[in-house]
Amino acid sequence: MKIIRSLTYNFTKTFHTAKFCGSQTLFGNEDVYQSFHIQKGQYLDSFISDPELFTTNLVQTIKDCKSKQMKAIWIQLNQNQLVLAEKLIEQGFYMHHCTENYLLFAQWIVESVKSQLPNYTTHSIGAGGLILHNNQILLIQEKNGQYKDEWTIPGGLVNDEELIVEAATREVKEEAGLDVEPYDCFLIRDLPICNQYQGDIYFVILMRLLNNNQAIKIQEQEIKNFKWVDLNHLQEFYQNNKFGMVQSRLMESLIQFNKSDKFDLQFFSLDPQRLEIDGQLKDYYFFMPKKSPKL
Repeated sequence: MKIIRSLTYNFTKTFHTAKFCGSQTLFGNEDVYQSFHIQKGQYLDSFISDPELFTTNLVQTIKDCKSKQMKAIWIQLNQNQLVLAEKLIEQGFYMHHCTENYLLFAQWIVESVKSQLPNYTTHSIGAGGLILHNNQILLIQEKNGQYKDEWTIPGGLVNDEELIVEAATREVKEEAGLDVEPYDCFLIRDLPICNQYQGDIYFVILMRLLNNNQAIKIQEQEIKNFKWVDLNHLQEFYQNNKFGMVQSRLMESLIQFNKSDKFDLQFFSLDPQRLEIDGQLKDYYFFMPKKSPKL
C-alpha cells in the first residue's frame, strides 16, 4: 500500500499549470506526455451562454499548443456543457469516451506523426523484458523526457491485438536489437488512475537470449547507453546510479532474490495455448504458478 500511494503522489506532482500567454487561451494543465488537459468545471460553464467565444478561445489554444510542440489536447465536458460539444467537433476533436460524469474529447495535433492516443479502456498495459544471461541483467539508460538518464529495462506499451509477452519481446528487439524468448513473469505493477484517466498495469517478463553471440544495437533516438550488470554487483550499481520509483522496486527485488539463492527457480511456467476466435486460431498464454519457496 505504501508503494502505491508513493507512486500516485509522484504522478500527481508531474502535472503543472500550463504557462501559455494570451487571454484567449483556455485554462488547463500540461502533463508529462506533452498533452494539454482542460477539465470540466465552473470555468467551462462560463462559455455555455456564448459558444462562439469558446470557439475563438479554442482556436487560440490549439495554436498555442502547437507552438509549444505539444502532441494532444484533451477536453472534458459535463452534462451541462454539452452545448460546447458541437464546437469541439467543428475544430477537429473527436469523442474519445464517456462516463456517467463526463464526456471526453481529444485531438492529436502533430500533423507529421500518426496519432498515438490510446483507445479507451479501463487500463493502459505495458510490458518490459528482463533479460538474464550469465548471471547478468541488461539495463538501458533513457535519453529523453521525464525519465532522462534513468536506468531501466527495455519496455513500452502493448499495442492493439498484441499479447503481453509479444510486446515485451518486441520492445527488447526495438530498443536493444536482441532476439529473446520469454519464459516467466517476474513482477506486475498496478497503478490507479494514471495516463489519460486510465489505470496502468505493467508486466516484467523474464527473457533468455535466443543466440548468445548477439551484439546489442540500441535505439539511438531513445536510448543513451546500456550495460550488462552482474547480479552480484547490482546493489552497488543501483546505489550509484539514477532509477525511477518502479525500477527501484524492481532492482530491490532482484537484489533480494539473488541474495536468497532462489533466482534460478522458476515461479511460473509459461504455457502457450491456441484458441479459435471468430473462425481464426489465436495464440495466448497462461502464467501457471509453481510451488514457490519461502524467501
